[in-house]
Amino acid sequence: MFGAEVHLVSIEEGGFKGALELVEDFAEEIGAYKPKQFDNELNF
Repeated sequence: MFGAEVHLVSIEEGGFKGALELVEDFAEEIGAYKPKQFDNELNF
C-alpha cells in the first residue's frame, strides 16, 4: 500500500538541484504533499 522509490539523479541530470526539480514535478503530477523544507532560509 505505502512504499517508496529511489530515483538517483546524476550530475549530468542536474545533481541535487535537478532532484529538487523532479520532486516538484512529481508532487504536482500526483497531487502529493511536499514539505518545502528548502524554502525556509533558516533550514539551510
